[in-house]
Amino acid sequence: MYANKFQCKKVVLALSALLWVGNSVAAEEQPLVVAAVSAQPVSEAPVADAVVMDAANFQSQEAIVLAAAGGGEAADYVGGGKSSKPMTQLNPASIKAEPFTITPWANLIAGSDDNVSLASAVKTKSNFYVFNPNVMAGLRSGMHTYTAMYSGNFARYTSSSQDNYNDNAVGFDANNSWTARFNTLVHLDYLKGHDGRNALGNGRNTLERWHNTGLRAKAHYGAEGAQGQFEVAAGLSNKRYETNLAVMNVYDVDKRDLSAAYFHRVGAATQAIIEVRDAHLTYPMSANSSSTERRYLVGAQWEATAKTSGSFKIGRMNKSFDSGVRASGSGATWEGGLRWSPLTYSVVDVTVGKAMGESSGVGNFMDSRQENLAWHHDWSSRVRSTLTLGATKNSYQGVAREDSLSNYGVKVSYGIQRWLRAGAEIQQQKRSSTAAGFDYTRNLVMFSLEGSL
Repeated sequence: MYANKFQCKKVVLALSALLWVGNSVAAEEQPLVVAAVSAQPVSEAPVADAVVMDAANFQSQEAIVLAAAGGGEAADYVGGGKSSKPMTQLNPASIKAEPFTITPWANLIAGSDDNVSLASAVKTKSNFYVFNPNVMAGLRSGMHTYTAMYSGNFARYTSSSQDNYNDNAVGFDANNSWTARFNTLVHLDYLKGHDGRNALGNGRNTLERWHNTGLRAKAHYGAEGAQGQFEVAAGLSNKRYETNLAVMNVYDVDKRDLSAAYFHRVGAATQAIIEVRDAHLTYPMSANSSSTERRYLVGAQWEATAKTSGSFKIGRMNKSFDSGVRASGSGATWEGGLRWSPLTYSVVDVTVGKAMGESSGVGNFMDSRQENLAWHHDWSSRVRSTLTLGATKNSYQGVAREDSLSNYGVKVSYGIQRWLRAGAEIQQQKRSSTAAGFDYTRNLVMFSLEGSL
């Protein structure tokens, strides 16, 4: 069926897009949370057929990680300031309000954070509570699907009220199959989020609030299984800070990006890829930071067996600053993902990537390299576990600084009913930096209760 041509890439695109579709602007570290890569639990169906789409590739910069990561891990909602496309571990029922399908659910998290401010020395410890309401409404008309979505994250810290936040995200998708060969996907979103204290790695020990408006569109030409297929995409986003404007307005940024890709079938389940991306970042209050990024990529995506699918692209990335005051850079870039399903109830996801990114005012830019692993396993029809491991290395250009970040997490959840799931989760996050005062260790313990209709 061609109604969701963009979904023919399945997990392949979600994996390869996880970290590198649109670098996070002015968000060097929203505390590193590497949750499940799959948007679905191992053994459950999508939220609702009418509203599950390939929106992961169309989120604004701050949303991209969580949108692709999914899985509804409790740590996703804590301290990171990343509102995203709604996600759940449940298989919630929907309300039929013809012609719409409406799917609500909510998550309640209680936990303890031993380093709320990511401090190196004097740490703030606090218990916290997070309420995460979500709703998706879908409309399907023939080969066209339209989706509206809302997700909120409302956090309260019992011993550190300055870290409380109210994040909100709304989005709209239009997924249109005009013919068997031609499809378009348009995504619009508006995010009100925050950067936690010290999350940017630039010494700012205050919580900073911002809003971001994003619009992305993609067009795909080529029937499924055709020898050649083409995709072109374009996007616009505008991020504006709302607090401490005298300092933070230099991080306001407008982004414009374009990309084109050609997919050539080289086997029954394998496609070779050639892709070019161009992005321009404009900082209205910091002209010396404005730059153009260009990437040239080649690679392949495959679904070789029922157990394995993946994608890998490698190439060259150039970053040049408009003013010429800052030194430009170029180097190798890559992105890839692999999903291995040795059993129907066990899935391993691996993602890797390397690219240049914004440095939040530290040096000229940073060269980032990331590796992440997530293992999801259903021990029974009710008991599920997720193990996550992540590592990031940020090398700042123009200054003598290098940061290494790591994340380890374990979650176990129990399905009380189809519509109700309880979970317990632990996470440890670390940053080691060659710059004095930027090391930290953070431990999170969380208990969650997720419910739906």
